[in-house]
Amino acid sequence: MLGKLLGDAFNAIKDEEERRNGVKRAGRRPPRFASLEVVVATVFPERYSMDPFPEAMRKLLGERSQRAFAHTAGFHQTTISKLMKGDYKPDMAILERIADAAKVSPGFFREYRALYVAELVRLVLDERPHLSSAVLRDLMNLRNTT
Repeated sequence: MLGKLLGDAFNAIKDEEERRNGVKRAGRRPPRFASLEVVVATVFPERYSMDPFPEAMRKLLGERSQRAFAHTAGFHQTTISKLMKGDYKPDMAILERIADAAKVSPGFFREYRALYVAELVRLVLDERPHLSSAVLRDLMNLRNTT
């Protein structure tokens, strides 16, 4: 029974991906075959990635084309390509648009989490400048121990 439910969820997700990519089907869809690992990863995607952006994006795209995803996200395909090659570093706004198009939290990307923490630190230090030298010292000590 659980296998049937996983298979149905997997097929529904794949059908939706095909619709988003412009695939039109007439009649019955041929059966899909995938390993249990692929089915589970599709039905229960990772909530957060520890991979650098290009690798995380590659996994997030799955079988989707860069062009189809770029259209969904409101980018040109070359922008997605350059981001995935590492030619451009994404900022928070770009990561938010990509996450929205991929239907994941922006925090999925480790770069977003790092930028978010950096912005929070900046805001706190702007409000409490007397903390800046102590925080800087602690961060430098932390960096030197890793």
